[in-house]
Amino acid sequence: QLASNPLALFTARPAAAATGTSFTAATAAAAGTPWTRFNSGPISQDMYNSQRSQIRRYRTSSSGQYWLRQFGLADASITHLLMGANIAVFGLQLLWPEVTQMFARVDALVYQGQIWRLLTAAFLHGNIVHLGINTLALYNIGHVIEGVLGSRTFLMVYLGSAILGNLLAYNSGHGFQTSLGSSGALCGIFGGYLVFRWMNRRVWPMRGPEFTSVATTLGINLALMTYFAGSLDSSAHLGGFLGGAALTYILTAARRF
Repeated sequence: QLASNPLALFTARPAAAATGTSFTAATAAAAGTPWTRFNSGPISQDMYNSQRSQIRRYRTSSSGQYWLRQFGLADASITHLLMGANIAVFGLQLLWPEVTQMFARVDALVYQGQIWRLLTAAFLHGNIVHLGINTLALYNIGHVIEGVLGSRTFLMVYLGSAILGNLLAYNSGHGFQTSLGSSGALCGIFGGYLVFRWMNRRVWPMRGPEFTSVATTLGINLALMTYFAGSLDSSAHLGGFLGGAALTYILTAARRF
């Protein structure tokens, strides 16, 4: 979330998710966790692995799929599409600086009813370095989290976190009056991942090394933002993190292992 010129970075993938380890029935049995039931019904090993690790590809209406096919994006993941959207919007910002003025979060204008800024600000970036770091962060963690949550849930958590993060910053009175950047949404999918792992901790527990990796990733993100910009819209980041955690809990409650 850029306020003045802060940058955000997630550099490390959670260890267990990045390894691509397949949690089999034997793994579950060794951990002393139930394997044969998913909610109230039986689950096979294939169903379990698919539910946990398969990336659900982007699907739209028939007209949307037509245009995606024209650009070779019919099978693109949500992570790739969001990265492309951020890059495309930054190109528009360079060509027409008015784009930034029209869509950044400006609290005074949100108060006047321009509520779309709570979402559109998440697709704007202050400079090429800011864009590059946030895009790299999304690339590093997006595929892992999308694979865990599923593409549709991942997209809803990402967009919802962007809105809720900016909404908290707008209402708190302690954030910046003008802000832009996607790091609030990144914090949201990060929080969503932690909640999903906690919800399924009996079957897929988060071990010490992975927790250390997660904490280190978050620490590096906050440290780099403060170092590069000297300022941090903490309200937007906190709102994004909490919003993503809450949305994930609501959207995936029926998909506990």
